[in-house]
Amino acid sequence: PDGTKYTPSRLYDYGAWSTRNYVRDSLYALFPDKHAEIEKNVDPGEFGMENPYCRLLCVFIFIMSLTSELERIIEGIRLMLAIPSKAESWVRYEKPTWADKEHVKTVHGWTELDMVKVKIAGMPIHWKIVNLLVVFLPKFFMWYNILKAGTALLMDTACIDDIIINSTALGFVLCIDELVFATLGSNQATTILNKLEDFPLFSINHHEDLEDHECISQHEANEKNADLMKKLKSMTRMVPLNAIICSFTWVCAIMWY
Repeated sequence: PDGTKYTPSRLYDYGAWSTRNYVRDSLYALFPDKHAEIEKNVDPGEFGMENPYCRLLCVFIFIMSLTSELERIIEGIRLMLAIPSKAESWVRYEKPTWADKEHVKTVHGWTELDMVKVKIAGMPIHWKIVNLLVVFLPKFFMWYNILKAGTALLMDTACIDDIIINSTALGFVLCIDELVFATLGSNQATTILNKLEDFPLFSINHHEDLEDHECISQHEANEKNADLMKKLKSMTRMVPLNAIICSFTWVCAIMWY
């Protein structure tokens, strides 16, 4: 910033560099007649990066932590689109059919609560809209702003130690919602979430009843009759989607900065 030559011994972070400039300017103001002598003997140094590649690497590590959060947001939206848009019960009571209930409770040490099942089911369209506006849009807004603020913070940090510390500390911000729920959530809500069963977004049951040669023949037929888009989609599976998203986000963040 001062237009002088960079050397390792004269390189400081922004805080130290601005303080040293303040001291030099104060000496100029106190002793205006000794301007040349102060300029010769008081060197504030320069502000700059210790290693630009370390800075880019730390930004990439920071964006990797953001990619997993973005994936959860996308999966949540996919779930909202996949479940039926009608009111269905998420809680059901299942008694064992293979033995008497009291016998099963005795053998397995179960209680009545163990027979209560919680599974994702249908949701009315107005509740889907509420979840989109109250949950997913705020999470994406927070994700986008953390991406911008974190990238600017890391790119403005000169010291290698500070860059590494900041890149790991920024990921903590994304865990605030989990921390709030774990600390302030009720035991009932925690129990329900722990008992919540997965909702399958696709099924492979139709392959279970096929013979080996039938599965191979069906696969070969699909590959042979696949159009260009399906072939490109198959090729993209060779590289993990998360890696593509992470790399693309990293490039966009650096270009934005």
